[in-house]
Amino acid sequence: MERLARQGLAIVMTTHMPNHALAFPSRVALMSRGKFVAVGDATTTVTEANLRATYDIDVRVLSAADPVSGQSFVFCVPAITGDGTP
Repeated sequence: MERLARQGLAIVMTTHMPNHALAFPSRVALMSRGKFVAVGDATTTVTEANLRATYDIDVRVLSAADPVSGQSFVFCVPAITGDGTP
């Protein structure tokens, strides 16, 4: 997709998995009930607060580094409560 975008093509992708937006960062729009919750670049749009407003669940947005390549990446997971449930 990145190669196609560099060639000047517009790429529109829809998903219910916010990690996809973080994997292919560009411009992101989060929607809930037919309305925009947030629009912008992936790192400032895919936040815990915006995901809560979009999906009505608590999530954590985390970052980690690949121990082999050293490349860092951001991902989100459901928040786990004290009893181990999301």
